[in-house]
Amino acid sequence: MANINLLQKIPQKKEGFEKIGISNKGAGISLVILFIALIVLVILKIYVGNLDKKVLNVNGKISVESLVLKGNDADHIADVQTRLEKIKSNVDSMKNPENILKELEKNMVQGVALKSFENKESAVSVLAVTNSFTNMAKQILSFKESKYFKGIKVTTTERDKEGKISFGLDMKIE
Repeated sequence: MANINLLQKIPQKKEGFEKIGISNKGAGISLVILFIALIVLVILKIYVGNLDKKVLNVNGKISVESLVLKGNDADHIADVQTRLEKIKSNVDSMKNPENILKELEKNMVQGVALKSFENKESAVSVLAVTNSFTNMAKQILSFKESKYFKGIKVTTTERDKEGKISFGLDMKIE
């Protein structure tokens, strides 16, 4: 038995860190996640507190500005519905130039050209050009037969060097 070694070594504990087993790693990861969650929670608490201060500041400014606008002044500024009603009544009472031009176009006679158009509150002044007095008479008659134009008056009649007749009309709008 010459090859048998009877010397036994006693294992010695190493100083320092030992290798961590799988079960100990899970607990360490859980603690790290818990620590990160606590940090996020603290940051959110600080942020919410900051936002609360800003909201209180804005509410204070709103109350100061609302005190400036008291009573009738605030009602006058905030009364949007009354303003809308007044605007609508003004728009409805005004004659639309587009509708006036459509009616003029419907009542124009062939051979008569519109040279100028002026819209006054409830009246229209036009200057037209034609080649003959017959076309002028037909145009005046066309406007008189219209339901849209009333009180047609001839304001001017002129013949130019080329023989064209220009005439002015004033009409009231219904």
